[in-house]
Amino acid sequence: MIKDRTETSTELIALVDGGKVQATLPTSLDKAHQEELDKSPELLPADVFATMVLSRLD
Repeated sequence: MIKDRTETSTELIALVDGGKVQATLPTSLDKAHQEELDKSPELLPADVFATMVLSRLD
């Protein structure tokens, strides 16, 4: 699961960096995601980042 999310995040970053997708990547968590992380300290940063990136694509 972590491998899949890491690959997805890497692909999304490459699309933005390559100019194929016009987006501003977040550099920090928004309040809602920070609260989620605070409630679930066992989550890895990559999990939170992947969730954050994917939620912005909806």
